[in-house]
Amino acid sequence: MSRYRPPRQRGSRYITPEGERALREELRQLWKVERPQVTQTVHEAAKNGDRSENGDAGQ
Repeated sequence: MSRYRPPRQRGSRYITPEGERALREELRQLWKVERPQVTQTVHEAAKNGDRSENGDAGQ
C-alpha cells in the first residue's frame, strides 16, 4: 500500500459570495431557530427534574 496521492487540482480557496451567504444563513438558522428550540426542550426537561438526553421521551 502506497502513500502516494496525486496532486490536487489547482483552484481558489476563497469563498464565493454565494457560499458566504449560505454559511451566514445556516448560522442564522442555527442561532435564531434551532438553538432556542433545543434550549426550550432542555429547560422543560430540567423543570421536570430530568436532564438526561431523553428527557422528553416519556411524554
